[in-house]
Amino acid sequence: MYKEEDNDFTLRPIRKDINNEIPIRQFRAYANNPFRIYVNGPDHWLVQDIKDSGVKERITARYTLGEKNELGEELYEILSGHNRFEAAKLAGLDKIKAHIKTFQDNEAEIFVVSANIRRIGMTPSELGKVFKFRLDALNRQGKRTDLTSVENKQKFSRDEVGIPFGVSGSKVRQYIRFAYLIPEFQSAVDDKKIIKSSAENISYLRESEQRILHDHFRENIRDLIPKTAMLKEARQKADKENQESDFTKEQILAILNSKEAAKTSSTNKVPKNIKIPFGSIKQHVERLFDGQDLTEEGIKDIILKALSEYQM
Repeated sequence: MYKEEDNDFTLRPIRKDINNEIPIRQFRAYANNPFRIYVNGPDHWLVQDIKDSGVKERITARYTLGEKNELGEELYEILSGHNRFEAAKLAGLDKIKAHIKTFQDNEAEIFVVSANIRRIGMTPSELGKVFKFRLDALNRQGKRTDLTSVENKQKFSRDEVGIPFGVSGSKVRQYIRFAYLIPEFQSAVDDKKIIKSSAENISYLRESEQRILHDHFRENIRDLIPKTAMLKEARQKADKENQESDFTKEQILAILNSKEAAKTSSTNKVPKNIKIPFGSIKQHVERLFDGQDLTEEGIKDIILKALSEYQM
């Protein structure tokens, strides 16, 4: 018996679920796992906990398409519990409690993110990989086929992806851009060496261009912050004009040293006074504080409090 799927996915036979202890040698990691493995050695607390109390929560895995290990035994692909699995190996266990199910490729992608969605301490770059991973899966799944515009469809999916995290669709878009950064810039945004808006701008550069940029600013990476918008604009303009060749180091430095870049740098300075027309925020005030009498000072306090809690 086979479950019907789109042509993009491999058809997998539907098999009976297994709930049992299974030899560790019969598992492999999920090929596209977007989450990092934090169990990094025998002294990790989870290893010690498993030595003392065993694996408290079973892992979830799926049937593969007939893959075998070196002993000719069937292999299963882990979807949830990679860290528990690594800790169990380091603790010296031969078997692990597991739930084996049938998952189509698309279902597996969505399950991997959903099962790990409450993980604490994910970095911006890891969130970017997770959001991109789930967004791609939702789009392949064909969500909201009533929307004829691809852009509208993707925008809807970004909103949906961010709901469990309490993240807006626009923020999901920004995080997804981090998945297009080279590892060095991903580490820079995770370590707060560059702000998120600058990292987003850099992500529009091609890989070779990012490497030139990183090599040049390796020691003073913060010097990039005021000028990254110019690099993004130059790359987007080149793409629009179908310029296929990558920017050279000389071209990149010319962009950074251009008068326009200097102008952009000066406009990035925080002005002393900012005036916000009440009409721009009226709908938000009325929606959030319906029926409340708010003075001008009260509204100012709300805005200042919101800014204090806002994270770039």
